[in-house]
Amino acid sequence: MASVRARRGKLFIDFTYMNIRCRETTIFPDTPANVKKLTLVAKEIDAKITLGIFDYGAYFPKSTRLKEMTALADRAEACISRNPTFRQFSEIWYEEKKIEWRPSYRQKTQIILDKYLLPEFGGKAVHAIKKPDLLTFRSSLAKVRYGKDGQSSLSVARVNQIMILLRMILEEASDRHDFEMPYKNIKNLKQARPDVNPFTLSEVWLILKHVRADYKPYYTIRFFTGMRTSEIDGLKWDCINFDRREISTRGALVNGEMGPTKTLGSQRDIAMSQLVYDALLEQKARTFGKSEFVFCNSQGNLSYAEETVEINLVN
Repeated sequence: MASVRARRGKLFIDFTYMNIRCRETTIFPDTPANVKKLTLVAKEIDAKITLGIFDYGAYFPKSTRLKEMTALADRAEACISRNPTFRQFSEIWYEEKKIEWRPSYRQKTQIILDKYLLPEFGGKAVHAIKKPDLLTFRSSLAKVRYGKDGQSSLSVARVNQIMILLRMILEEASDRHDFEMPYKNIKNLKQARPDVNPFTLSEVWLILKHVRADYKPYYTIRFFTGMRTSEIDGLKWDCINFDRREISTRGALVNGEMGPTKTLGSQRDIAMSQLVYDALLEQKARTFGKSEFVFCNSQGNLSYAEETVEINLVN
């Protein structure tokens, strides 16, 4: 941890870089204002050292240790470029790939890395990870327990998600660093096809009959358009064309952030039935002008998905 100290009336920064303790004297006299200013610099140095992007010469161009520290950094960088650890390579891979992903997918990827992959493989050189390591790791995932009672285990789908991400990283690493891809002939675990029990039309009418009045348009449009949760939660008034009786799906609201639809094919125009048309007119009377979103809560700035509504189904 970098710190700011004083010596002979001048401030210096005390920090560790490349496993060597460094003390670099500055031109700043020992005053409270200068201590505060240099403390921020010290925190910045710490952060850049942690990220592996610290440039000694940029901060201390006149240091007597500059040549020594630059040479050490160059040797370390060369070593990393030849034999990076899984953690080092995955950080590079993530930074390069994240521009392709939606925010929600970035978050899911980071969770898998932090919770499963980095604890297991972070300190290992990517070229040293072998097929038995992967199979042992996959078996260990089946033993993971969570929940209050500790009785819940990872689903087959979740295990496959974790292993697919691992395969993607190792595939890129083997291509760049010219080693044999260890993830060979390891197939996804077989998943049982889930039973889907959609509401019957009678059940739909029963829900619409008993749902809270201000939620009836929301559920009507959900039931009779087939829009995804994220699509209807992110539906905006500028995507509603009453003249043409069309709903244009052009975005999705996921974890409170607007982004593109799940796939390019999901961007579509949906014809309004009379039931949907009437429901949107009813909703327009409630929220148009209060928010850009069609379905907003009482504050006018969040999706209906942020609220909970109880439906008392009484025949």
